[in-house]
Amino acid sequence: MRLRAFGGWESRGALRQLVCTAADAAGTADGTPLPRVRVTVERLARGDTVTRTCAL
Repeated sequence: MRLRAFGGWESRGALRQLVCTAADAAGTADGTPLPRVRVTVERLARGDTVTRTCAL
């Protein structure tokens, strides 16, 4: 999954929350959550990209 974030995601806690919220929203067709979701966040304000995984 790839997200574009415009600002406010500089702290590790905020980034973790964004990644885990996005990971929770990604599920299989029958609604079963995936065990691990890899999320790439493009932080436009900082001009960088980070990839994080959230275990659900």
